[in-house]
Amino acid sequence: MKEINIFGRHGPRSDGMGGTGRDLEGEKTSEVYPFLTEKGVEKVRETAEKYYREVIEKMDSDGVLFLGGSSEEPRTKSTVEIIGASLKELYKDREDVLVLDLEDMTNLFQGGGFLEKISRINSLINDNPGKKIVIDFPLFIKELSLRPAFRKMGTGERTEYTDKLLEEENFDPQRAVLRWLSGEGKLGNLDSINPQLAAEKGKQGIDRLRKFARAIAGGRQINIGVVGHGWLLDVLAIFYANGGKVNREAFKKLFDDKSMDQAEAGYVEIDDGEKLVLHYKGEEFETVLEK
Repeated sequence: MKEINIFGRHGPRSDGMGGTGRDLEGEKTSEVYPFLTEKGVEKVRETAEKYYREVIEKMDSDGVLFLGGSSEEPRTKSTVEIIGASLKELYKDREDVLVLDLEDMTNLFQGGGFLEKISRINSLINDNPGKKIVIDFPLFIKELSLRPAFRKMGTGERTEYTDKLLEEENFDPQRAVLRWLSGEGKLGNLDSINPQLAAEKGKQGIDRLRKFARAIAGGRQINIGVVGHGWLLDVLAIFYANGGKVNREAFKKLFDDKSMDQAEAGYVEIDDGEKLVLHYKGEEFETVLEK
């Protein structure tokens, strides 16, 4: 069975603490989503219409898209929420597509224990045969977190490694991710996570989320959507495009040194768990993951 993973970066944040050294002069904070800018919210809506809609159209006629993964940061959770709301508006007149946004899911989960809540989702899916179903309910996936590799636990401030990396690369995120790849997570006497390990962990987090979604989907095709952070998604894309191997050379060759932009997304079609096609930055990359 062919299934899809779609992974996207959060929208532009409103606090100016993204680590690029750029300020937010002239940018307005969204009143509805205060952790994102107004332009950031619009970029997320555009991503939903372009990338997530494309995935929905490719799904089986009774497939399930579970928008179920984010980091602990409010900006990633807000991004997932915007995607769900945007898709609900896009498909409001389609009888073959049912979108449950975060508000729908919150209402569905009112009262009862965990198993009862899961049973409600399962019943809802079973009560809508022949429909594509989108479930917007972001769960914390630790493998998508910047902490503790790049941000400190608790405070969320940049680690000493991250500070030095950005400073030495003149706060250029493109150069910084290449330096991280080249150093394999080391910078002088400072350590971060190895990029290969970061990608493998990212895949593990997505696979665990897929296992959870399968348990409630009654045998339907499961497609997973997650929202995370730039560098971690960069190496995840390399992992998928380069047969499971992550290195600087592959990044430069495949993606022309272009890291994932804010609110941008990519997706991978997986056939029988091995053969896959990555759709990223307008290109397609076919590969097989090594076991």
